[in-house]
Amino acid sequence: MKRFLGLVLALVMVLGLCGCADILQEHTIKKDSITSKVTMDIEKQYFDNLIKDPTLDTSDRMMLNEIKTAMVIVKKDGKDYYRYQSTENFSFKEYMEEGNTEEDGVNSIAYVTNEVMYIKQSTKEMLSGADTLWGDMDKIDFSKVTFKITMTFEKDVVNTNGTINPNNKKQAIFNNDPKAVRVTLFASTNKNITQASVEQMIAKSRKMGKAKIKKIKANKVKKKAKKASVTIKLKKVKGAQRYTIWYCKNKKFTGSSFNYKDTKKTKVTIKGLKKNTKYYFKVYPSRKDFTGDYYDGADSKIKSIKTKKYKKSKKK
Repeated sequence: MKRFLGLVLALVMVLGLCGCADILQEHTIKKDSITSKVTMDIEKQYFDNLIKDPTLDTSDRMMLNEIKTAMVIVKKDGKDYYRYQSTENFSFKEYMEEGNTEEDGVNSIAYVTNEVMYIKQSTKEMLSGADTLWGDMDKIDFSKVTFKITMTFEKDVVNTNGTINPNNKKQAIFNNDPKAVRVTLFASTNKNITQASVEQMIAKSRKMGKAKIKKIKANKVKKKAKKASVTIKLKKVKGAQRYTIWYCKNKKFTGSSFNYKDTKKTKVTIKGLKKNTKYYFKVYPSRKDFTGDYYDGADSKIKSIKTKKYKKSKKK
């Protein structure tokens, strides 16, 4: 989703401050795939005036001129608009992989099959892409931006928190409020699948116990050894199928010394560490969730230990 939304929504970042934009995001769900299409209309006058603005950075002007070449002019309510369109196809797995992310501690969720689609995101995430190109999205006046989403299935929609199109019952329509902090969109063609049942399934597929490092030990270093090692014992976490151990010389787990190890065991030896050096460790439990990929649970408390250096044994 983000790959093709980024360029389009970069315009919203600029033009949302001074002009009117209409965005239509269309999802067409078929047996094995989903087609996502974005159409954006922006008033021609505002766009042309922006490009001519003498205060506009040269690189920004070049990018907007490049975007302009990919647009066509359409008439709406007696006004000329530039229209930008982009289409991308996904397998269900690809769509869920892109839509299930975490930013600033907020989880975004995307779940889709041939008979149900569920999206839960912050509005900022829904309109993502622009922030990476134009800076602070919090400064956009989204009151001048309309954002509509449609979901079209092969069968009639029977459950939705949107509106079923009276002219096409295979389609659910969502008129998104850009001022909303978080949005949830749901539609299903199966009467037995409700928004609550989907949310319960997602939660159950990600449920795990709390991670804990039970014991950490710096191992002895042999005379000719170039590196040191540490052995860690983990608490067995209910529901977890794998553990990811993070380790680093920096407590914030940043920098070139950061590394990690995936394991299914609860007793692990971390090798290749620098001798006589303090390291920090924490562990994430994980399990395969509804997407088929590993989902990380909450991390453990951080523990630290100093690795050993070679030390001669005392003679008796």
